[in-house]
Amino acid sequence: MDIKKVVLISCSKAKRSIPCEARLLYDASNLFRKSLAYAQTISNEIYVISSKYGLLPLDQVIAPYDDTLNDKSRDEIANWGQRVTEQIRVRHDISNTEFVILAGKNYYSPLQAHLPNISLPLQGLSMGARLAKLESLLVVDYPNQRTMCGRLHELFNAMPRYRWNMIENIRFNSGIYIIFEDGEKYQSLDRIVRVGTHRSDGRLKGRLKDHFLRENKDGSIFRKNIGRAILNKNNHPYLSAWNMNTSKRDIVMQMGNRYDPIFQKKLERQISGYFCRHFSFACFPVATTVERLRLEEGIIATLHSSPDFYASPEWRGRQSPESEISQSGMWLKEGLNGTPLSENEYVKIKQYCSAVEAVFSKTEKAMLPVKNSLPANVSPQEDGAADKLWQQIIYSLSQSPSEIQLVKQNGEKGKWISVWSDNNNILIGRARQNRPSSEITQSRAINKNEFTELYPLFFRWKNKNITRQAAKGSSMNSSYIFALISEFGVSKEKE
Repeated sequence: MDIKKVVLISCSKAKRSIPCEARLLYDASNLFRKSLAYAQTISNEIYVISSKYGLLPLDQVIAPYDDTLNDKSRDEIANWGQRVTEQIRVRHDISNTEFVILAGKNYYSPLQAHLPNISLPLQGLSMGARLAKLESLLVVDYPNQRTMCGRLHELFNAMPRYRWNMIENIRFNSGIYIIFEDGEKYQSLDRIVRVGTHRSDGRLKGRLKDHFLRENKDGSIFRKNIGRAILNKNNHPYLSAWNMNTSKRDIVMQMGNRYDPIFQKKLERQISGYFCRHFSFACFPVATTVERLRLEEGIIATLHSSPDFYASPEWRGRQSPESEISQSGMWLKEGLNGTPLSENEYVKIKQYCSAVEAVFSKTEKAMLPVKNSLPANVSPQEDGAADKLWQQIIYSLSQSPSEIQLVKQNGEKGKWISVWSDNNNILIGRARQNRPSSEITQSRAINKNEFTELYPLFFRWKNKNITRQAAKGSSMNSSYIFALISEFGVSKEKE
């Protein structure tokens, strides 16, 4: 009879701050992430050994805690070992199981007296040496197919990155796009949350505009899925209407009062704001429809089949009513159970990505937009720059209110203010979280005309060509407008 292999990974001091699955609670620790990645190469039976809870399946939801065996007496540690052993006996025949323990001495020594077959790959190693050992084990032991997820993330994270206002800068018209979402991580890399393409040749830019710019959820299943998650999170009754194709007149007629065009337009704008603020993408050229569709499916299936690919507890997709989305960690349903990439297909993708790198100069890379910056193809004084920055700020603040600092002519920061948006105006008030706060007595609204009128004066004032008094123009909100331009438009650029 073949001996079974079970892996036990010790808990970590670093933890997430909210209740979640054990595999997620401890992944704030680099050592835990590496240990889990290695464990997944050698066994499907993996547990955490927790100082507080004992034996934990990876999918068990627990709350964060502050407890460690390193602070306990010898008797307490021995009692813990007996308790964990009993928990193991309920699940496994210990006489016919090898237990690979990835832990320090205080966690493995109380189990040695009870478990007859133990392997200790990290025994006697310091923290840094444990990480190095795990990395070497991953290189040796990880099968090629199971490393493909990491290789794809490394490849696509190294690609030129775009945001909503850079779609026209893409140098090819047919290809595959890779979407990243701010805050989502795969190990230390930005995590892929969607892979997409287009059937008709030449539609790459158009498809991206369907998602990022055109406010019509019936033209973008990506937008529709974002809306579903928003509505489902709030248990909103409009979810059933949102699922209907309201671009068809006969369907709208059948819906009657269930269709609310005003609410739907507001939700579309909210989704646009979410896209603008949270999503970025890379893309690579693929000429034919057949190959585009196959590589799209292969990438999706490879990610989905990787055991260490999953969403954070805070990921908005977890609120989706579509189980395929909430469980896969991606904003899509098709292709999850397709055929993963072959090694030859990965090599082909790498060649396509290399071709993109070859035509992308260092200067162009430096122009790629960062979050809260002007579009890279628009200089601060160019016609239309004020309008574009206004729209960007409106989108950003309608999704997430912020606090920023007033700015002085020499670049020093002043008092804090709160800024938010009602989708039409930018609203200003006292700071609540940061000090010192501006002494503004009541909230103020800044409209687009006022913002665009003062926009060019900001650069003259910043370059010390005019005084603040001269820069005020006819506005009493010049200091607030200048702070907004500095924070969202030029804080990371040279004027």
